[in-house]
Amino acid sequence: MSRVWIAIGLGLATMGCATRSHVAHEVSDLEMRRLAVENALAARVTKVEQVASTALSLATEAKKDAQGKFVYDAIFGRETIGFGAGADGLTPEAETQLTNLANKLKASNRNVFLEIEGHTDGLGSAKLNDAMGLKRAESVRTFLFAQGVALNRMSTISLGKYVPVASNATAAGRAQNRRVVIVIKG
Repeated sequence: MSRVWIAIGLGLATMGCATRSHVAHEVSDLEMRRLAVENALAARVTKVEQVASTALSLATEAKKDAQGKFVYDAIFGRETIGFGAGADGLTPEAETQLTNLANKLKASNRNVFLEIEGHTDGLGSAKLNDAMGLKRAESVRTFLFAQGVALNRMSTISLGKYVPVASNATAAGRAQNRRVVIVIKG
């Protein structure tokens, strides 16, 4: 029986050695895979850092290019043109203002959209004021078109007496309310 135990012991000892060898081999394979993943990750991190560096360089250049450029919102987000009582014709001051606006639009060569709002004072009926507001807005649109601003870049709307900027109780307030506002959208 002792031979049987010796045989079993030798078998177990041999199996133990094979198992250790097998485990060592598996650990080696896992270690190789881990190193491959670390190397791939390091390569990706390097690539991301390169892309980020390039993006930062481009952003810095864009900032330099943008300095001194014409910015619509900052320079004239809203231009206001005044009108006399019951009038829809442009004054010489208004024509000068609109000519300057048209020149800025053409010089910058940027496609913006102009929303031209016609306003009136509070005197008269709503229907009359709506019609007058639209006539004022259209007179501005027509003038800008004559200065070379494309019609498809402008729209008109009458807000009549509904959006006053001053009290209609005084002549000075009514004069402020008779206006066209040009909203420039970039």
